[in-house]
Amino acid sequence: LLAVGLVACQQKPQDATATATDSHAGPGHETPATATATESQLPLTTIAFGHMQHAFGKIRQGEKVQHRFTFKNTGQNPLHISDVKPSCGCTAPNWSKGAIAPGQEGFIDIEFDSKNFTGVQNKTVTVMANTSDRVYSLSFSGEVVN
Repeated sequence: LLAVGLVACQQKPQDATATATDSHAGPGHETPATATATESQLPLTTIAFGHMQHAFGKIRQGEKVQHRFTFKNTGQNPLHISDVKPSCGCTAPNWSKGAIAPGQEGFIDIEFDSKNFTGVQNKTVTVMANTSDRVYSLSFSGEVVN
């Protein structure tokens, strides 16, 4: 029995390595089925944003402006923000990484670079999480002036 137990224990790490290698063949090689299976394995929770819109007002052309959106995990399971995608390359996001425990708060910081813009700008940032809606849209606006 001891020999069988040792052989079985030695095979598990090899199986796990093969599975990890197969599902992570490198950037851009993960299949949609694998990504969906991974996301669906996380238990769902709920999220509440402090606000989902921000108005910068007037912004001098070339200025970089920042804003922090805050949220709270209002559910019973850990919250995972899997991705934050801005609507254009003029916006750089940063967000709370890792699990956010129930009752805890997190953030999504955005930085808008106005150097190539003039006039009224309306931009969005898409947030993906392990919640029932899965996708949320945050927005910001401002008037870029010379």
